[in-house]
Amino acid sequence: MNSNEKELNDTNNEMETSTPEMPEEVTEETAESLISDFEEAVPEETEETVPEEGAVPDFDADETVEEGREEEACDTPEMTDTPAKKKSYAPIIALIAVLVVAVAVAAYFVISGVFGGNKYNKMGYVNVSGRTVQDIADEVGIDVKDFLSEYGLPEDMPADTTEIAAIYTMPAEVYLRTMIGIDDFDTVKTELKLPDETTPTEPKTLAEKIKAIFVKEKPQPIDKNTPWYIVEGEMTVETYSGGSTEDFKEFYGLGEEVTGETKMKEIQDQINKKTAELLSEQQAAQENENANADEGAAEEGTSTDEEAASSESSAENSEQAANSEEAAQ
Repeated sequence: MNSNEKELNDTNNEMETSTPEMPEEVTEETAESLISDFEEAVPEETEETVPEEGAVPDFDADETVEEGREEEACDTPEMTDTPAKKKSYAPIIALIAVLVVAVAVAAYFVISGVFGGNKYNKMGYVNVSGRTVQDIADEVGIDVKDFLSEYGLPEDMPADTTEIAAIYTMPAEVYLRTMIGIDDFDTVKTELKLPDETTPTEPKTLAEKIKAIFVKEKPQPIDKNTPWYIVEGEMTVETYSGGSTEDFKEFYGLGEEVTGETKMKEIQDQINKKTAELLSEQQAAQENENANADEGAAEEGTSTDEEAASSESSAENSEQAANSEEAAQ
């Protein structure tokens, strides 16, 4: 046996000597001892106590705070790459639009004077006479209420309603009988080729105008009780002018868009405007005539005074001359 083999054998003998001997038999005491040694070797931090069923676990204050923070963290939504949904501004824009329209309507009413005033006078007819319902009732010697009743006029018509507005508001039957002397409305309706109904055009108060925006008005029948301005408004230019459409258009300064078939209600505002201009010119001419007459009367008075003064002066001179002659003699 060489030296190498001897060393190898010595090494094997040492390994056999250092190997611990296993117990020949594992008893219950031996197993419990091994388990106890294993539990002692495990760190305390890894121990987890499972509460018994029905028992209330004890919570440490720090652990409760930590758990609360963890729950808040869980409730916080995670940031994602998905863009946030934009808020719709359509309702706000619609509200602003409604407010703008309301302000515009209110401004129109204020500028046009719709908030107050006599709705019948606002029909636009030119009151040539300058008289009112009150003036006529006083001349006749009756109350305004009785005057309105006698001519079939609305009970709400104010006393300051102009005469022309009252005339055009008369029922057709009353107008024909009072102003023209005709009693048969149906015959006139046939001759004028008037329709059986029309779109309402009655003068309205502010409240009535607002109501008309939301509530569609029913067609208005044309009969003997219809206000005359509505009846006249349904006439054509050809009928109203007695066939002289071109002369009528020239007198009132109407354009080529107006024909014989145009209804009077479509051009009534233009007629009212022209009538007002003619009345203004007539009044201005009358004022000039009166002024000239007053000036002429003043000049005539001045001339007469001068002539009288001249005659008196001549008489005085003659008297002085006569006295001089007598003194000379």
